[in-house]
Amino acid sequence: MELVFKEMKKEAQNAYSLIFEPNSEFKWNAGEYLEIKMPHSNEDDRGIERYFSISAAPSEGVVMITTRFFENEASSFKKALFELKTGDKLENVKKPENNDSFFNANNPNREYIFLTAGIGITPVRSVIKEYHLNKRDLKGILLYANRDDEYIFGEELERMTNDMPEFSIQKYHGKRINKEVLEKLLKEYDNPIFNISGTYDFNMQMKDILLNQLKIDSSNVKSSSFGKGYSQS
Repeated sequence: MELVFKEMKKEAQNAYSLIFEPNSEFKWNAGEYLEIKMPHSNEDDRGIERYFSISAAPSEGVVMITTRFFENEASSFKKALFELKTGDKLENVKKPENNDSFFNANNPNREYIFLTAGIGITPVRSVIKEYHLNKRDLKGILLYANRDDEYIFGEELERMTNDMPEFSIQKYHGKRINKEVLEKLLKEYDNPIFNISGTYDFNMQMKDILLNQLKIDSSNVKSSSFGKGYSQS
């Protein structure tokens, strides 16, 4: 599949969304991700392949990926990505199989608890945006942890959830999402599905609390990790 670059917009400090138009019919479910291979000049040892969550909702009609960019630390891949001009094409893009094994927020009768840190908000934005555009009420809560008070998509998420009476957001700046927080939520929500999105370490911490300490059934815990040793490059 090919994606044609349309534009870039800044979401927060060092965080940007790149917006593309597919040049053929492309269907996906909110919360899924893409594999992008991009051969480029002056390739470094970090390679030509990356995985990105799709931060756009399917109903928006565009494909959007959102990522951090630190110029002094950026890989050759990330630099090439950020040098794209309107009309440039990514020619080797695919949606991996079993992509939907992560976020599964399609059942209107279930309640969902999203546990997210930093750039891990990208697939969550896709899910909430899809519900909002289709005027469906998502049931549950988003726990959004961030290192500072500049939350990616923060204001947009607040606006959307204001229209969703059965969904809310709790932001965590400078403090952790811990066992006590999750234990309290289990008293408020009936058999919820937990969707975890963040770095490898964040995912492992959340899984340990849910599966080992709180004994949540593994079928109710979905996760997407940005990889062990994940870097912003």
